[in-house]
Amino acid sequence: MVTENTSDIKQYTQPKKVKVIKRRILGLPVNQFLMVCFCVVPAFLHLAIFWLGSQVTALIQGFTDQETGLFTLKNYTFLYEQLKNSDPILITAFSNTLKYFVKGLIMIPVGLFVAYMFYKKMFGHMFVRLILFIPPIIMGLMFAYSYKFLISDVSPVIKWLKEIGVNLPQDLIAHNGTTMIIIFDVWMGICGGMIIWFGAMSRIPEELVEYAIFDGVTPVQEFVYITIPLIWPTVVTVSMLAFMGIFGATGSVLVLTQGQYKTTTFSYWCYEAIYKLESFGFQNKVVATGHVIALVTLPITLGARWIMNKFGSEVEF
Repeated sequence: MVTENTSDIKQYTQPKKVKVIKRRILGLPVNQFLMVCFCVVPAFLHLAIFWLGSQVTALIQGFTDQETGLFTLKNYTFLYEQLKNSDPILITAFSNTLKYFVKGLIMIPVGLFVAYMFYKKMFGHMFVRLILFIPPIIMGLMFAYSYKFLISDVSPVIKWLKEIGVNLPQDLIAHNGTTMIIIFDVWMGICGGMIIWFGAMSRIPEELVEYAIFDGVTPVQEFVYITIPLIWPTVVTVSMLAFMGIFGATGSVLVLTQGQYKTTTFSYWCYEAIYKLESFGFQNKVVATGHVIALVTLPITLGARWIMNKFGSEVEF
């Protein structure tokens, strides 16, 4: 009688396991690679077409004579020539741009203090919040027209101020256009800054604040010695954004004055030169001027960042 080994029988009767080889692309499974492509490719195409493409086009325009279509460097001397000839419109534009830039710098500590007021729920913070959050609730263009009516001669507020003896000019925008635009921009823009500050302050550990209160720290001391050092990286970031836009600082000129009453800024000057003065052939010169402004802005921004890093350092908590 012949007997067979049990292990040999199992070897022939049981099916062999087939090893499944999963395809991988760039070290990722196919499904994960397709998912990454689905998320990344649209963003890459958007960057390549709308940013990189426009930058390359602008660079070509900067070195192209708009009349002849030939290579030229004269476009990059346009700004110098205009300033050398004391162009009154361009000088006014730079002057107003500097005012808006200073306004933006001043708004950093003001917005920081207002956000701290809301963060600590100080007296009157609900009323201040109501006043400041009116503009974001209303559509920007509608609020601009409402603001123009508020400071016009037919406004009940202006009539009441004149009745009580306040000496006001006939047309506030015509006499103090830039000042009226700055007030409007402060009212409109302070809420956006507060969101950034309030978000940074909400990350401060409550235990640290409680220990400081137990030690007898006043709200002012807490703000100066605890809050500001802990959110200093955010302060640096917001300040760098302001310095990066030093020559792009502008107000609501388009919706309030359209550049009249000596309220034009450098950005609005570029807008008019490209879209309203198209027949004068300024487009390529304005593009080249933008490149010059960018080169001037870079060292200013880096210098400001170096100075601010000297006053504080990043704190981990």
